[in-house]
Amino acid sequence: MSMAFAVKDGVPSMRFETHDSASMLFRHVDIDLAAYPMLAWRWYIELPIRSPLDERTREGDDHPARLFLRFATDRGKKRAMEVIWGNRLKPGEYKYIGGFPHFVADAGEGRVGRWLDERIDLSRVYAEIWKAISITSGSNDGEAQARLSQLVPGHKPQRAQTTPPLRDQTLTPPSVRSQ
Repeated sequence: MSMAFAVKDGVPSMRFETHDSASMLFRHVDIDLAAYPMLAWRWYIELPIRSPLDERTREGDDHPARLFLRFATDRGKKRAMEVIWGNRLKPGEYKYIGGFPHFVADAGEGRVGRWLDERIDLSRVYAEIWKAISITSGSNDGEAQARLSQLVPGHKPQRAQTTPPLRDQTLTPPSVRSQ
């Protein structure tokens, strides 16, 4: 697994590349989900995972990009989930491996090779799953390449308003190099 700050099409990002491996980059943040239920980011999948393994199984649980999210309830109970790029699963689908939830934010061969802006309502996803954010990439059977940029928690939009990015919460390095 290699990770590096890089620029792709003028967008500063973290570049992740795997070869039958996985690794994690993380940052602990304390965000009130009720106040900031939306999560927005950009990702660019350069090389999706093409594997005959079923991604709904532990053996096939490989994705070119995933966000690992942890939550703490009001009573201090810890919960975790992943937001993933699906290989054959469709956006909006859920998968569970050993009871661990995954939400498919985007997917498909037709969506690779360009920057995609994503925005999900974490409070809705959380409520669907359960009636410290980290970024990972991994492959046990093959290789993958993905980029991630501008990961920002935010408010739900009110009418035509949008929430400006929170600079201190955005993954943007002070200096980057093209790659």
